[in-house]
Amino acid sequence: MQDSEENQTPIPESAQDLPPQGKESPKPEKRTLSIWRRMFRFLLVMLIIFGLGALVVIFTLYIPLREQLTSAETRIEELSDQSASEINSAKEEIDRLSSIEDKFGDTQAELDELLIQNLILKIRLDLISAKLALVSDEPQQASQALSETGGRITDLKKLAGVQQQKNVENLETRLELVLSEIDEETFAAISDLEVMLDIVEELES
Repeated sequence: MQDSEENQTPIPESAQDLPPQGKESPKPEKRTLSIWRRMFRFLLVMLIIFGLGALVVIFTLYIPLREQLTSAETRIEELSDQSASEINSAKEEIDRLSSIEDKFGDTQAELDELLIQNLILKIRLDLISAKLALVSDEPQQASQALSETGGRITDLKKLAGVQQQKNVENLETRLELVLSEIDEETFAAISDLEVMLDIVEELES
């Protein structure tokens, strides 16, 4: 018995520490591939999120703004065409009345009436020109168009009858507002010009 025990070969300590066969630890190459796959998936998810965000911005901001810009440009073109037509009509009427003033000035009353109508048409032409300039975002041109309007209103006030005096005074007040609003409050200036055009229309009737 003792001989058999002595004949048994002792197991080396290094052999006891070896892992069992069939359970090899994962290779470093496989770990590296796994990390790259995770990073690729993460980048893919981020690209999808970014793409969706870009689509949301396009459909919620860019397209509505482009439609508003197109609508504004169309409106400006319509106003420009309308104002150009009104300017041409006013010029033709001024020419017609000017020729009548030269030809038929027999009495002072008739002459005064012609002068009043001529002044009213010139004031109307000034207002339309200023409105067109403001719609086109040209405040300096609008100021230039109104440079002689104040003097014309003063002349009209001297010739107008008692019933027309109130409307002429309203024109003076509105003109002061427009001149103070041209540079910084364009929409308010356009609104006041439209009011002035309504007053001029009353004076013409």
